[in-house]
Amino acid sequence: MRVFIAQEVSPEPFLDELEKMRGSGIRAKWVDPGVLHITHQFLGEVDSPKLAAVEKALDSLAGSGCFEVELRGLGAFPNPRRPRVLWIGARSEKLIELMRRVRLLMGGLGFTENRKPEGHVTLARLREPSDLSGLCRKYLGHLFSTFTADKLLLKESILMPDGPVYRTRHEVNL
Repeated sequence: MRVFIAQEVSPEPFLDELEKMRGSGIRAKWVDPGVLHITHQFLGEVDSPKLAAVEKALDSLAGSGCFEVELRGLGAFPNPRRPRVLWIGARSEKLIELMRRVRLLMGGLGFTENRKPEGHVTLARLREPSDLSGLCRKYLGHLFSTFTADKLLLKESILMPDGPVYRTRHEVNL
């Protein structure tokens, strides 16, 4: 099965702002607000024995402590002038530290991640690049919400014609 490690994000505090962005004419495939999340590491296709090892490794993080995360600022990958992905930043030193710990554990199981840990919530994938630097400037430093990160989830991604469906396979209380 196709899996990734993540923390869920509730869009409730910033739904109005999200709806304004969605209605602004940006040609994109918008992520369903009900499945917004911060990805710690995408693992890809994993068989059952390896999945059990992943779950056991994640369990070692249980009780490591909850922490606050700020959802602040709007950005784009690779950049706002020619974006492919529109995102909200997830800011927390403890989040980045947890991402590093997850990647270290997964590295021990043979999963590699070449990008540096960078907390973000993907909002949309652009169908065709268009300059979003004005929109990103408008929300520069803007606080969308804060939340307490108290769980780490192993999610299964089931690809469907209307977009992926996510199912929680394993949960760790921080």
